[in-house]
Amino acid sequence: MGLQNTSHMEQLLSLAAGDYTLSWADAGRAGYYATAYDIFFAGNRLNAASYTTQAGQAWSRHSLDFTVSGAGELRFQGQYNIDGTAFIDDLVLTARAAQVPEPQSLALEAAALAGLLAASGRKARA
Repeated sequence: MGLQNTSHMEQLLSLAAGDYTLSWADAGRAGYYATAYDIFFAGNRLNAASYTTQAGQAWSRHSLDFTVSGAGELRFQGQYNIDGTAFIDDLVLTARAAQVPEPQSLALEAAALAGLLAASGRKARA
């Protein structure tokens, strides 16, 4: 798909609340101007700075991590009102797994819990 000037492409997504990674490829149209685009979900801009494609740029991969609270519209929005095109392809949206505590963290938590139980046992006997 191509983003020409300030055009956009969008898709309504029914997502569960959580963390996601969006990856895609972009390229620039040969013989025309560089162009830029931004990415939005549910009206919120996801990228800190606009993505830019140069005239004739070969395909390059990008990825972006974000968090959603539910369904929303994913939107790629062109930013320049000039004759340039950013081609977008190979969009992949992946849910990220929840963070699992490291074994060292679990051991520290277990030691702290054992200490609390021992202290409460001494108070009960006193």
